[in-house]
Amino acid sequence: MIDAGRTFQGKIVGYLPTWAGGFNTWARDLPWIRLSHLNIAFATPSGATFMLPDGQDPYLDAVVAGGHGAGVKILVSLGGATGSVAIANLYTPANVDTLVANISTYLTTKNLDGVDVDVEGGSVNANYAAFIDKLVAKLRPQGKLVTAALAMWFGNNITNATYAQFDFINAMAYDHCTEKTAPCEHSTYDAAVQELAYFSGRGVASGKLVLGVPLYGYCWGTGCPASPVAYGQIAAQYPGAGDYIQSGGLTISYNGPATVLRKAQLAKGYAGVMAWQLTQDAAGDKSLLKIIADTL
Repeated sequence: MIDAGRTFQGKIVGYLPTWAGGFNTWARDLPWIRLSHLNIAFATPSGATFMLPDGQDPYLDAVVAGGHGAGVKILVSLGGATGSVAIANLYTPANVDTLVANISTYLTTKNLDGVDVDVEGGSVNANYAAFIDKLVAKLRPQGKLVTAALAMWFGNNITNATYAQFDFINAMAYDHCTEKTAPCEHSTYDAAVQELAYFSGRGVASGKLVLGVPLYGYCWGTGCPASPVAYGQIAAQYPGAGDYIQSGGLTISYNGPATVLRKAQLAKGYAGVMAWQLTQDAAGDKSLLKIIADTL
């Protein structure tokens, strides 16, 4: 399927975090033509409802209007690596119905197209399946999407029946090491193949499986500018370098253009590509999102 107004096939899902610049500016500057879905990361619980942190809530309307004007579906993402526990604490049996109702209200109020459940690790617990069942039952009749960001390392916490509930799954085929571990190549092509094979083996149809790629790298050693470090910064400082840079006292692992091209070609046999996260990309012809869109 070719998305309206676009030349690429399948999905290109990008995450926009609340902490990386004003949404009023991103509403104007995002490369909408290279996206099919935008996930806002992350809405957080606020009393009986949800809100966006970092002062972004008042500007969400501008992002939604910009995306919808370009034919892009806008979802809100819940959880993330540091927010999963807070969401899991809300889908206990005593609270899950209230949580689902509040999510529904937030989507309606903000004119959003769905919710992306980015609950990770041990927070994908015994209460997760009922939460997803209730969320789908509430939102699908409204025409809202229910997607998930998942990774193989905690995938066995989820039943095949729950996998089948999602409209599509964003496979997080990255972070196989971080700056807190020994250096490694954190997101190889082979790891992407293994991640997709795992979810296929759990019954997820290829048309519902989106391959996640990183727009960032990890840095170890002395002289690291940051870790994670944005791909745009790596591309500017080390033009033409391979995916594993060792220079002086530092090591950087990231995905360069050649690897992202291969991954995008791989993803053509599935539902498309997801990118974490859009503000870390390079501009112009060095953009990894451009390579993805041009390939799909």
